Amino acid sequence: MTKNFAGKVIKGYSFRNEDLKNADFGNCRIESVDFTHANLSGANFSGAKIGVNFRWLIFITGLLFFLSILTGISLTSAMAPTLKSINGSFISTFIVFFMAGVFLFFTARRGLTGALLSGGICFVLALIGSAPLMIIRVKNEVVPGALNGVYILAVTAIGIIIFAFAVAGVTVLIEWWAGVIAAIITIKASVATAFLVSSNGFVQLKVTVLVGFIVALGFYIARNSLLGDKKFSLIRSAAILYATWRGTSFREANLTDASFAKATLKSTNFQNANLTRTQWYQTQNLDRVYVRNSYLQYPEVRQLVTTLEAQELNFDLLNLSGVNLKGANLQDASFIGTALNHANLQDVNLSRAVLKQTQLDGADLTGACLTGAYIEDWGITGETQLNGVCCEYVYMHVPTKEDPDPLRKPDNRQEIFEDGDFADFIKPIVDTIDLYHNQGVDPRAIAISFKQLAENHPDAELEIVAMEKRGQDKFLLRAKTNPNADRSELSAEYFSTYNYIKTLSTREIKLLFAEKDSQISRFENMVITALERPSFFAGTYYNQGDTMFSKEESSNYDLRGSKFGGGFAGTKGTQTGGAFYDYSTNSTLTQTAAEIQQLLKEAEANTPTTTNAQKMAVVANVVDRIEQNTDLKARVVATLETGSIETLKQAINHPLAKNLMPFIEDWMSVV
Repeated sequence: MTKNFAGKVIKGYSFRNEDLKNADFGNCRIESVDFTHANLSGANFSGAKIGVNFRWLIFITGLLFFLSILTGISLTSAMAPTLKSINGSFISTFIVFFMAGVFLFFTARRGLTGALLSGGICFVLALIGSAPLMIIRVKNEVVPGALNGVYILAVTAIGIIIFAFAVAGVTVLIEWWAGVIAAIITIKASVATAFLVSSNGFVQLKVTVLVGFIVALGFYIARNSLLGDKKFSLIRSAAILYATWRGTSFREANLTDASFAKATLKSTNFQNANLTRTQWYQTQNLDRVYVRNSYLQYPEVRQLVTTLEAQELNFDLLNLSGVNLKGANLQDASFIGTALNHANLQDVNLSRAVLKQTQLDGADLTGACLTGAYIEDWGITGETQLNGVCCEYVYMHVPTKEDPDPLRKPDNRQEIFEDGDFADFIKPIVDTIDLYHNQGVDPRAIAISFKQLAENHPDAELEIVAMEKRGQDKFLLRAKTNPNADRSELSAEYFSTYNYIKTLSTREIKLLFAEKDSQISRFENMVITALERPSFFAGTYYNQGDTMFSKEESSNYDLRGSKFGGGFAGTKGTQTGGAFYDYSTNSTLTQTAAEIQQLLKEAEANTPTTTNAQKMAVVANVVDRIEQNTDLKARVVATLETGSIETLKQAINHPLAKNLMPFIEDWMSVV
């Protein structure tokens, strides 16, 4: 069927479940139309008039007027006999009006829940506070007054709820003047009823005054509920849902990238619709549509999407995923912890905006201005579009009184990012895994766990890009990953290993990971350095064989079997080698190494060495046998006093020698 309906009048038609992708409904009159479950992605509703047709508008509005008038008549009929029965008793009359007055006051201030609670308290106080009077007039005054007060309070509560609902519904369907008319008619009906049920002028006055207060408060609640007062949100939701009974329905429709710019909405149901990147610029009556689980539930967001102006406003912690803010002016606005995933932020002015911990996965920031923005821990990913971003400088932390200009980038305040520089600057840390340790930081466990993770997942291409101390006992390790890596899975595996290692004893750790000890020691020192500084950023490291080097300090020398002295100097003054050692002539070393090698072979013959646990068992057996042989242990220590641990390891010439070395080093520290 055709998808061009521009300018047509469509009333009462059903497009349920139809595919209307990119359909044009511009400037249409779409009244009481059913789009439930329809695919309307990319559809155009600009300038359309959407809502309920005239026939249904008259019918459902008439029901609300009838309900309003019926409420006034019922309140008067219910209250008149009670007020007449206590007409001659000052105490009972005082108690009734006191409780009703307190209830009305707390309803206005605290909502219906707070009012009912206060009414119950009033009932108790009425009994306790008048205890002395109960001795004399317990049957005739206090108890009847309190009970009548509770009755009036219950009738009042029901009347307020029903009348507020009726006025709010009429207002949603028409305008505020219709609600005012409903209130006036209700009061007149109440006065007329009061004259019919009682001939006592004083009773008539009391009933009229009390019903007048109820009507006034009901109107106040209706008005505030539609203005977004959270105390009366149930009234608003109920009234709007009723008003959409026969209105246009977009329930569970796909409205991705659709446009309602300059459309007029009334009695429209968007319940559970997909509103991803839907445009609402200058849409009328957006506060009178029914939505659930959508960014439109927030009054401040409804104003934002229709005006695209939000300078210095606060949107902290809101879920605005999928919102369309293309071209919006958001200077100095705050989005701390706000979800803006998959949002359309093209050409948005975010200068000096606070984007701390803002989630921007899949958001489109093409052409946005970020100059002076605070991007502390913001959540951009490889899916975040940063093409053409205009940014002269940013701040990596939110300002404080002590530090109003925290960590500016570029660091030189005389420099700014040139066109395209910001995207290049921020891109290297887009595809990262953030390993956040919030308590009990263990540098050695961190080093071991990360090294193990890198070895288990070589395709993830893990590279450390930053280490940072947070607070007193918190630590962030950030590593770049392959864009296709499952960061959630990597994080879970890392912390599983980390938490397991923290439960091990020092001996168990050395047995399990001794073959990686040189790498781990280096990494551990880096973590310790980071913990000792407020902020420490590491360079990129890579693996060569079993050793992790920085790019500036890698070494390709193989020194096994050599005779040398003095060593080799690296490009940064590092030294490989040292004192003079002759592997071929040191008989004590040769004999000691041979004995240890034999012990390893004997232990290995009785125990397989396929797994790390089996290797641990073999090494543990050899360590115990050396410690029992005091002569051999003494010769090992003496050998190390004139040589190095690396020399002994090479002389032993056994695959498990490197696992044994950490324990031999411990013997040296004891000596």
